[in-house]
Amino acid sequence: MSRRPIPFPFAFRLLPVLVLCFALAAGLQAQRIVLEQAATMRNLPAGELEYKELEGDVVVRYGDSMIRFGFGRYNERDGVLDCVRNVEVHDDGRVLTCDELTLYEKDEKAVARGNVKITGDSMIVHSRLATWWRGLDKVELQTDVEVFDLKDSLKLVCGSAMLDNANGYARASLAPVMTRMGADTLTLKARTLEWWRTEDRALAWKGAELDQKDLKASCDSLVWENGPRVAHLYHTPRILQENREITGDTIRVFLEEEDLDSLSVQGHALVLSPADSVSAKLYDRLEGATLAVSFVEGQASALELAGSADEGLAVAVPLALVLGIAALIASALSVAVFGLFGVEVLLGVAVEISFASAGGALAFRARREGWLLHAAGRTWRPMLILLVLAAVLGVVIDRWMPQAGSLPQAVRLLRGGMP
Repeated sequence: MSRRPIPFPFAFRLLPVLVLCFALAAGLQAQRIVLEQAATMRNLPAGELEYKELEGDVVVRYGDSMIRFGFGRYNERDGVLDCVRNVEVHDDGRVLTCDELTLYEKDEKAVARGNVKITGDSMIVHSRLATWWRGLDKVELQTDVEVFDLKDSLKLVCGSAMLDNANGYARASLAPVMTRMGADTLTLKARTLEWWRTEDRALAWKGAELDQKDLKASCDSLVWENGPRVAHLYHTPRILQENREITGDTIRVFLEEEDLDSLSVQGHALVLSPADSVSAKLYDRLEGATLAVSFVEGQASALELAGSADEGLAVAVPLALVLGIAALIASALSVAVFGLFGVEVLLGVAVEISFASAGGALAFRARREGWLLHAAGRTWRPMLILLVLAAVLGVVIDRWMPQAGSLPQAVRLLRGGMP
């Protein structure tokens, strides 16, 4: 009996599954640790485990990474490689050096310890501890972290950081400080700093501080654009400059190279400056909706205040004058009416007007609801109360005054008379 051939459509459906299986197998094989060279290699049994001890100029491959070191031990069962002595990791143009390296083959994770240094992508990174998965595209750094961005001349110092080299992104925490290298005239501090290298932009939030040679700024969140050199301050921004304080809803600071060029304030602009050097409690005060200040060599050269208090007075004074005239006319009419008619007549008219208003309101409601429903709605509660009181009073008289045949007789009995 001949076998029936497998239909072509069914075989065609199996093709993607086979391709996926081959791809997974190739991926798993690519992440295996492969020894390329070593001066000596020894097998060291340790209980149920067996280590391969590698020494000399050892080179291993792990995926797309090449790892070079002087001495190491490889636990093939658990897939753990420990390396020491001049450890180097080369991955896609990036080079990492450290004192010790542990590679976890099953977790696809590597941990570098001691004098960690990463170079590549126009960056130099230092830390004591670094962790990454598969490659050096994403690296977590811990303890004494320093990142030097040679392209943008920026230096970042913090206690912890995450670098996403593939997307040009960095996130720093634990007292991060970003400084422009060389001049040291611009320093950015915050609880957390984020840096987008491709966009040339930084975000500082939670207690952000910006120090520049001509001013000091603080706010809750700050956006720094390194290209145009503009700082955007949000949420309770405050600037100290030339012994004056500037606040507002939003403040923007513009720099020209390393020098302060101008600043603008949007919303509730306020400028406080000492009136004299004798009394620090006396302040010159400028308020407005917006503020623009220009600087020359760090000194304020022009100040423009819009929506200030003077403009408010220009609107408030005519309005107050109109209201005053209206109040004066009303007072004159009141005096004339009281003088002509007297207080008694005006009070009587006011009482009549109030009664008429109440009666009109009741009549309007009665007309809207209907006379019968309105009358029943207004009287059923009092009638029910009277009925209950009459019943209670009858029971009391019948109980304690049975000789009384009516309410007047009960009253005479209470007074001590005859029924």
